[in-house]
Amino acid sequence: MSETQIGRTPEVSDEVIIRAGNALLQQERRVTGFALRKAVGNKGDASRLLRVWQAYLSAQGNEQETVAADLPTELLEALSSVNQKLIHELHSIVQWLNGIAIQTAESRVASAVNQANERESAAEAEVRDAMKRIDDLEAQLSSLSQARTGLLAKLQQREQENQQASEQLEVSVNALNDTLRQLHEEQRQHERLAQHNDALEADLDSVQEHYGELKADFAAKEKELEMLTMQLKVVSEEKARLLDELVNLATKSQETAPENESVSLP
Repeated sequence: MSETQIGRTPEVSDEVIIRAGNALLQQERRVTGFALRKAVGNKGDASRLLRVWQAYLSAQGNEQETVAADLPTELLEALSSVNQKLIHELHSIVQWLNGIAIQTAESRVASAVNQANERESAAEAEVRDAMKRIDDLEAQLSSLSQARTGLLAKLQQREQENQQASEQLEVSVNALNDTLRQLHEEQRQHERLAQHNDALEADLDSVQEHYGELKADFAAKEKELEMLTMQLKVVSEEKARLLDELVNLATKSQETAPENESVSLP
């Protein structure tokens, strides 16, 4: 329902006032002249806004009491002054709380980053130690491999010598069958060579067994290095995630500051 106006065109139309009143009802708020003026953008006279709304309710036959008695001008001015003070105090409190929240968050993030750095340094130190142990084992393995190669060469040489000695012995037995002393000497030489060959074979078995143990230990150290490397990757990812959270928090605090300056009471 439109209110008859005499003189200049009102600053706020009846339709805008009615839409504002219905919006206040939907928000379950009391419809007053001051609330209507704020809802339409702080425009118009509060008394006129309330009269338009009351006329609309009368025309609609709405029995629900949604309108409160309009306040005198002195009370409206006092209420506006109190609102301004409350808004200023609330703005100061919000700024103070926001500063405390930012400081607390930055302290927690810095502590978490420091812990992540310490874990990363510890993991890197463990990786270096593991690499050093692996290098030592590789050096030992290389030394044992060279020793094994040398022993195999000596064994082959001894086998060749044994073969040559056997051939010489056979020739000596066939050629010097009449000399028993010389035959016994050749037999004793053959026995000594056989004993020496057995000793070399025993040494080779021991070396091969030790080589197998070192090889197994080397495989275990490789697995340990792989686990440490994975732990280092996890720590690095956690560090990156915490740094991202710190950047996001700083960005949010910068976005929150302008919003806090525009805070007002409903």
